[in-house]
Amino acid sequence: MDGLTAEDKSYALVLFESTINIEVFLTTTKHDVREIWLKRKIRLLRSSVQ
Repeated sequence: MDGLTAEDKSYALVLFESTINIEVFLTTTKHDVREIWLKRKIRLLRSSVQ
């Protein structure tokens, strides 16, 4: 996915440990909405780790 850094992609791996997150990502048909959702989840995960 364009616009994601290698670090972002590493956080995505953690997000996709959840079956709910996988389902939401795969069933969202609008590419831009899916990307916004993923970036928001990564941002939230990143802030909870620091």
